[in-house]
Amino acid sequence: DDSDTPLNVIIALLVLSVKYNFIDLTKDAVMHISKEFPLSLVLMDSVIEEEDQIFGEDPCIAGFRLLEAAFASGVDALLPILFFFCSNVSLDTLYDAGRILNPECLQTLTKGRENLTLATYRLISDLPESLKADIGDSKCLDEKPCNKKARYRSLSMLISPRFDRLAWIEEEYLEHICSRCRFSLGGSIDKKREKIWQNIPSYFGYSGWDVAQTKLDEMIHS
Repeated sequence: DDSDTPLNVIIALLVLSVKYNFIDLTKDAVMHISKEFPLSLVLMDSVIEEEDQIFGEDPCIAGFRLLEAAFASGVDALLPILFFFCSNVSLDTLYDAGRILNPECLQTLTKGRENLTLATYRLISDLPESLKADIGDSKCLDEKPCNKKARYRSLSMLISPRFDRLAWIEEEYLEHICSRCRFSLGGSIDKKREKIWQNIPSYFGYSGWDVAQTKLDEMIHS
């Protein structure tokens, strides 16, 4: 099982294979790592929420060590997802775990994290203003239309450095809304979060997820 391979082995395999141009070994290392860090919002949500060990280590420690190795080795195909993963921590954790990163890598991570955090904050802060549009043309079940009475509460509780799933926001932070309009609004929020997800590579100075996926495919299957 790839996930049972020790982190030190994976890192050594990646760094040394790139250094000495052992192409097949590089493919193996990249393939193992990419399985743990899928380029999919739905799958990455699960990885982040479950907090399972990665290659036998704490996910935060593993993420930062893999980021260090991939950045030093110039494996661009892995960098957008690793930067994203390592940005999902508090500032204290970032600076503590980030001590192993070289200054350029840490600067890229810090700037990208700030861009992602601002995008998430904007999404949350704009929710009350876009409430009617997010409910859309759903067939309201209430006598008084939900788009005239629904309202958010306590959205400040959502302020977090993590790019967390927001599908449940309409369950805990929205009131006076019927089930049908609630479902419609949840779908609208998911689309907004997906739009941010598509922009995440650019926050760290990279092209889109499709480019990263193409690079991965070329490395693994060439």
